[in-house]
Amino acid sequence: MALSLQGDRQKAISAYEKAIELQPNYAAALVHLGYAYTEGDAKEDNIAKARNLFQQASKLGDPFALLALLDLEGRKESA
Repeated sequence: MALSLQGDRQKAISAYEKAIELQPNYAAALVHLGYAYTEGDAKEDNIAKARNLFQQASKLGDPFALLALLDLEGRKESA
């Protein structure tokens, strides 16, 4: 999260991916990785990746994953 807060999106994505590689059911990392994909000039394939990550985290019971999905849909509607 520190890398993301510092604005280093690519390093943050790499760190989240490594965390998920080490612990595939790490729901918080799935959610944060999803948000990292939606930052900046998010392309449609990154939005799809984020949606998939949020859905995975939701199935694992992460309470923020559903909020992330709703936020993603809200962005889509306002675009």
